Amino acid sequence: MHRHFHVLHFLHNRELNELYACMTIRSFAFSMITIFIPIFLLKIGYGLTDVLLYFLIQSVVYCGAVFIAGHVDARFGFKHAILFSSPVFIAFFALLYTLQSEQWPLALLAGVWAVANALFWVSYHTDFSRFSEKGKTGKQVGISKIMASGSTILGPVVGGIILTLFSFEVLFILVSLLLIISTIPLFFSKDIHQPISFSIKELFTDFNPKEALGFLTHGFESSMLVEVWPIFVFLFVFTEFALIGLAGTIVFFFFMLFVIIISLIADKWKNVVLKIGAVLNGITWALKAFVQIPLHVFLLDTGHGSSRAMLSVPMDAITYDRAREGNEIEYVMFREVNIHAGKAVMFLLLIGLVTFASPYSNPLAIGFMIAAVVSLSYLIF
Repeated sequence: MHRHFHVLHFLHNRELNELYACMTIRSFAFSMITIFIPIFLLKIGYGLTDVLLYFLIQSVVYCGAVFIAGHVDARFGFKHAILFSSPVFIAFFALLYTLQSEQWPLALLAGVWAVANALFWVSYHTDFSRFSEKGKTGKQVGISKIMASGSTILGPVVGGIILTLFSFEVLFILVSLLLIISTIPLFFSKDIHQPISFSIKELFTDFNPKEALGFLTHGFESSMLVEVWPIFVFLFVFTEFALIGLAGTIVFFFFMLFVIIISLIADKWKNVVLKIGAVLNGITWALKAFVQIPLHVFLLDTGHGSSRAMLSVPMDAITYDRAREGNEIEYVMFREVNIHAGKAVMFLLLIGLVTFASPYSNPLAIGFMIAAVVSLSYLIF
């Protein structure tokens, strides 16, 4: 019977078990607040262009911070690098908490977030690629995403309720505490630190251009979903925090549901699932350009949660398999630089659309149509 419940497999891989636990707690913490950060900036008086510029700086700094993260991994180990990311994230939330009173430059906040994010993700992906097992990577990625998305289903709603009843300050404090707690499971076993090396030159010369395009696409399209879509909903559909949180919860729920299904077949049909997901994702983005009422938001978030699962599971599984074939940390750094370069391109494009678009057009909706076309680039990954 246990053959049918492969989720229990994680109990036999201690290193992955620790990563699963860390990601589950961390994902819940960030799901409560991430979609509300751009809305918070808009509510305290920053313009749409300011917010897009903030995310553009964040993406550009991240590309450089990847190399800092690589050196920290090499010097201290992956678990310690993830641990170091937590106080940097907390510093970001402290800056955000005092933004109105101290008038910090948004570029400072963007840079701090980028460094923290790079420390976490470069370490997490490299560690996962080392300890996941060939032939089972899709299932193991699925387990990670099931646990993470399961913990985040209620996150946006909980965050929205906290914002409605209390304030952003209460939410910042709660998220910071959960981030500290999320690092504890990593140290149930020793941080196995082996000497690692990487070459910045080889980072840009030894990898397939098609893979680079796939990661650029992923960055472009995922940032459109995580950062831009909540802004669009807030500006043009509804402004209630609880409803925005509910929309996020719908995405997470259907994402988790489809991850459960896809993880069963991902190891055998990675490329097929990825291609179907690319087409469905493109259709969803095209439809989002015409959203006008709350019902449209909820229906399309249902579709997006499903198509994102079809992209995310096979893409991560392919990434970890390819990373194991060579220098893991070099491949992960290559992945992260290209993803965030794609994000930077997207924000630069949107700033141009907002600045020069006709007053009779919606620049964010135009961005969704572009995302629909860009999503088809997943087909060649």
